[in-house]
Amino acid sequence: MQRMEGLSPEEFRVLLIDDDPWVEQLVHKTLAGQPGFGLHVVQHLDQAMEAVERYLPNLILIELMTAGGDGFQLLAQFSEHPLIRDLPVIVLSWRRSAPGKARAFSLGVDDYLVKPVEAEELLARLRRHLAIHEARVHLHRAETRYRNLFEHSLDAILLVDDRSGRIVDCNPAACRLLARGREKLLATPLPSLLRPDQPQDRKSWPGNPKVGSGMPAEPGGFLFLVNGHGKSVPVDVAVSAFTHGEEHFLQYIFRDATERLRIEERNRRNLQARLTISALLRTALAPLSLEAQLKVALDLVLSAPWISIESRGSLFLVEEESGDLIMIAQRGLEEPVITACRRVRAGYCLCGRASLGEEILFVSNLGPGHDMHYEGIRDHGHYCVPIGSSKGVLGVLNLYLAPGHVQQAEEEEFLRTVAQTLAGLIDRKRVDEALQRAKDAAESANQAKTRFLANVSHEIRTPLNAILGFAQILIKHREQFPTRFRQYLENILVSGENLVEIINNVLDLAKIEAGKLHVDLEDIDPRLLLQSIFHVHKEQAARKGVLMNYGLGPDVPRLVRSDRTRINQILTNLLENAIKFTPSGRRVEVGIFRDDREILLMVADQGIGIPPDKQALIFEPFEQADGSTTRLYGGTGLGLSIVKSLTALLGGTVALVSAEGQGATFTVRLPLIEPDAREEAESQPDWNSFRFPPETRLLLVEDNPLSRDMLLAALQEVGLTPAVAENGAQCLEMVAHVHPDLIIMDLHMPVMDGLTATRRLRNTNLGREIPIIGISADAFIEKQNEAKEAGMSDFLTKPVDLFRLMPAMARLLHHRHAESPPDPAKPLLPLELRKTAMAELRAIAKLPLFQSRSIVVRCEAVIEMCDPYASPLVDIADRIRQAVYSRHSSRIPDIVREGEAWENEINRASTGEKPGGEP
Repeated sequence: MQRMEGLSPEEFRVLLIDDDPWVEQLVHKTLAGQPGFGLHVVQHLDQAMEAVERYLPNLILIELMTAGGDGFQLLAQFSEHPLIRDLPVIVLSWRRSAPGKARAFSLGVDDYLVKPVEAEELLARLRRHLAIHEARVHLHRAETRYRNLFEHSLDAILLVDDRSGRIVDCNPAACRLLARGREKLLATPLPSLLRPDQPQDRKSWPGNPKVGSGMPAEPGGFLFLVNGHGKSVPVDVAVSAFTHGEEHFLQYIFRDATERLRIEERNRRNLQARLTISALLRTALAPLSLEAQLKVALDLVLSAPWISIESRGSLFLVEEESGDLIMIAQRGLEEPVITACRRVRAGYCLCGRASLGEEILFVSNLGPGHDMHYEGIRDHGHYCVPIGSSKGVLGVLNLYLAPGHVQQAEEEEFLRTVAQTLAGLIDRKRVDEALQRAKDAAESANQAKTRFLANVSHEIRTPLNAILGFAQILIKHREQFPTRFRQYLENILVSGENLVEIINNVLDLAKIEAGKLHVDLEDIDPRLLLQSIFHVHKEQAARKGVLMNYGLGPDVPRLVRSDRTRINQILTNLLENAIKFTPSGRRVEVGIFRDDREILLMVADQGIGIPPDKQALIFEPFEQADGSTTRLYGGTGLGLSIVKSLTALLGGTVALVSAEGQGATFTVRLPLIEPDAREEAESQPDWNSFRFPPETRLLLVEDNPLSRDMLLAALQEVGLTPAVAENGAQCLEMVAHVHPDLIIMDLHMPVMDGLTATRRLRNTNLGREIPIIGISADAFIEKQNEAKEAGMSDFLTKPVDLFRLMPAMARLLHHRHAESPPDPAKPLLPLELRKTAMAELRAIAKLPLFQSRSIVVRCEAVIEMCDPYASPLVDIADRIRQAVYSRHSSRIPDIVREGEAWENEINRASTGEKPGGEP
């Protein structure tokens, strides 16, 4: 619906349905000069409903005797229409009869005025009914809002009569908390919900306010309630009081405090442990010597009040040369102990034995494990904690216990954390300077690499944007090219897309090195993937004279869930290696098969082979079986290393079977994951099937001439002629004149970049709501985030994929795509070609079903032969090929019979015979 023309959102819109000029003049006179009113007039009843739905008035004035229909019938329609029935309706009529008035009021009329009417009275009535209507709307909204808050609150709410203590209302959360149904809970006296040891007088509950005080809900501590299962439930309480007429109510809000109390108990128990660890970490940053840091650390551990240790202990470091323990710090030890334990041999006494292992050594009393004794020694126990790191045991923390102490898991866990912290402290102090130098060098190299990758990616993507864009445009006109040229064009497009994927993988280099490369799972068709890879590499193999075939296992699922890009890169690397190392006249095979719960990607060649002693080496970066292969065949030696890494990323394995001079077979095994929701993939409409209204105003902001020309050509294909700006500054100037419905904005431009232009547009009234699609050759995720933060509605990476651009435009313009126009007429298939094609289709129908590869190849030959002509045989051959791909080869004879039926019809038509055999 639209607002009444010429009215601001604050105006009250009055719709007059009357063909009486006097009434129209009266209403105009009444509303003239009255701020806040607008008027629209309809003079026929049959136009009234359309006017109401179009202009959405706030009030309706109607003469029931207006021409064009039945006024009472129109009132009945108003009362049933969901958008109109709540609007104020006033009858303004010459009809004075009581039955007519009664009938009008029964149909929902709010007022009935008999003509003639004074302007002052009419204005007063209008204002009154509009005020009543607005009050009703606000009241209804408020009631709905507050009821929803009550019903959907996660906290339990009880509404209690203050005088009787009776529960008068409760929300679903209260029923869940107290394990009682609503009816049962309303029948339960409030005091019976309390645990017996809680205050039975509800007015003495925590936070209980005085009725009529107007106090809002406030926390007041917690209580223990008893649920329907007899279980005690701790709850936080918040109470508020209010009065409704003569009734006084208390509203109790309860929140289950079980988890809070458990956390508080755990926090109290671990607070000192956390404070100790925090203090140890701060010690590691203090500008102290290692010995001074360890003395402070020992004091901190011995001061932890929650752990059951005595205030005695020592800390040893392992001497690198001898392996002996050297006492670095001690507290509370007798002089004989300090003297005897200044140096402790590895394996001697408890501390020496702890230095040989990784587990905490615990004893509760003096015993055989104590090798060191002196006169007057007191009974005691020990925690001897090895301080270990990746370099081995660095030292031992020795703590004294009261005799008979019971071993506790929480204490040992704390001491393990202390030992790990001390190990970090020691390692940090020993290697801090070396680590800092290495860190600085690594950061410098990483920044240089990131800048290099970003610049290279941007420079490659910019021309690639034009290559792929024009290829997609040309494919729309594929019918104008011979069949082999169409295949070449598709190969250009697929190869360009593969190049985009390679660029994306180059950008993932940093993630691979950091172990952060991720997998994007989607439902993919192995047949289409294999067919695409085969056609892309078929020409490459043919140029070298290498024979190439592909095979598909009969039990390969129609769809599998995996990462299309990673599988494509795995097969592409393996195939390119196979073609590179296979001599002319020999064969390369590629296939996808199934082995139980695994998918097998296999590439086999009859090339030079790999000696057994070199087979493990070739999977390492920059390595090849023979250094001379670089000179003979070229390459960097990265391909198989990438295959191994990507295979592991997908949860699979790669195996090689080869012998020198006898070729090689690579087998990649990947887990078989079934598709998520459906077996058949949904088809995506061609980008050129979209059609946009020619009046759509589009602004293209792009500085690169090739990219600009490509986008202009693509947009013209879908019926659009955009205005063009070459930088952000020109864009800002043109927006005021063009008033675009959509802007396509490059990010990197001279004078003013796209991000700056977008931010400035979003700060203006004119540009605040315009959808903006950002495009850029910078594919780093940071740039996409910048585009979103700047206010762009969508973002596409160059080379721009028209299959993504057109749906994005349609979505932002709220426009549905149209189907492609029919293909232009073609000449009829000549008789000789028809006979040849039908003979080939009949021969295909007789082939064994397991010869799927031969069936597909022969179908492609039929398609190529018949495609320049108007003939259903192209579709027949394509359906046979798709039947092979979809594991429905048994349908091939039926499909061929459809072609035979068409041929019979053609023959009858040429001889003048009617259908059914009649001449």
